[in-house]
Amino acid sequence: MKNYLLIILQTFLLCHNTTFNSIFAQCTATSSGNWSSPSTWTSCGGGIPTSSDDVIIDGYTVSIGSGITAEANSISIQNASSTLNSAATSVLNVQNSFDLKNGPQTVNILGDINANTMTFTGGNHQFTVSNGGSVDITNDFDLGSATVNVNPGGVMNIGGDFNLSGSPNVTIDGGMYVSNTIDFPYEIYINGSGNVGAGALSCPGYLGDCTSLVNANLTLPVELYYFKGENLGNRNIIQWATIQEKNNDYFLLEKSTDGYSFKEIAKISGQGTSYQINKYEFTDVNPSEGQNYYRLKQVDLDKYFSYSEVINITQRPTLGFKTTIYPNPVNQDENLMINYFGNAPGTVAVQILDLSGKAVYFKQNLIEKGNNILEVDLSKLALRKGMYIINTNGISHQKVLID
Repeated sequence: MKNYLLIILQTFLLCHNTTFNSIFAQCTATSSGNWSSPSTWTSCGGGIPTSSDDVIIDGYTVSIGSGITAEANSISIQNASSTLNSAATSVLNVQNSFDLKNGPQTVNILGDINANTMTFTGGNHQFTVSNGGSVDITNDFDLGSATVNVNPGGVMNIGGDFNLSGSPNVTIDGGMYVSNTIDFPYEIYINGSGNVGAGALSCPGYLGDCTSLVNANLTLPVELYYFKGENLGNRNIIQWATIQEKNNDYFLLEKSTDGYSFKEIAKISGQGTSYQINKYEFTDVNPSEGQNYYRLKQVDLDKYFSYSEVINITQRPTLGFKTTIYPNPVNQDENLMINYFGNAPGTVAVQILDLSGKAVYFKQNLIEKGNNILEVDLSKLALRKGMYIINTNGISHQKVLID
């Protein structure tokens, strides 16, 4: 009986300590004031929030003064109308999420804010980045019905996707740069006189060109539709096409026999800025015996450059095949069917790439001569909605829309 009571007591103390520790790691604003003032907060072990504390601001105005570096594990500005002000030369480092909920909430930024993710839901929030202000988000920014203004001299950098939903109002008079995709679920516009840069645009619910949804100075990278080649006896034919080009000066086609040391063999002019498919071709009349590796170096008008994937061509007869993909578009929970028609038995490698070039699926398949069917269960891949590229043996590149 004593042992049983002892176990109950130990369990109670363990639960009590766990509850105490979770409260201890949560700092709640209990009055309006300065971030660096302990009287603004309750339950902060060090008096003010640290990088291990989850910060809650509910119904108060908290200001980060000039020259102050503030820290938090996460920030939730929620429920009653609240305000967070960041003064010039201040820094706020948030290890994880920066969330605006219900409200509306107000955030005014003159300093620097660094966060892992941002999510705005449930209210007509006001989020303003003023001259000298900077917001750096390592991963995604999920924006619901809120107003976001990046004023002249302000900048917002998003390392992942910029996902729009609800009825947001976005005005960029400064700069916004999105490493991955700006996702427009339907007819939502980004307005302003500033600069908007993105790895790609996705607007599956919009019938027009995605670029028409950005009424600002839009910069998109050169987007390759395919880059492929084949051996025709004593010569190699290299072909590529772009879906869009922005300030594209020229391509340098480079060649290697070991896959490491490349040398330029051709320079081909680009189309400058174009939002239609442009096709290019070059014939290498001096292919090396054995392996021939090729890559593209794309050079902008401002001399920035990037490299394509590397393709490999040999002088031995290669497996000839045709690829058909269906359905297209395909739902996230359906099977994607890939039909290979090969002229001989062999091995076919299949990749699914997102528009940034990241592989999200890879499989090698043994095929027979004639028709071969491969089913890809998309429900197991948990892919985001958007455009993807099906890469077959580095030769066949086809786009599929997953919705």
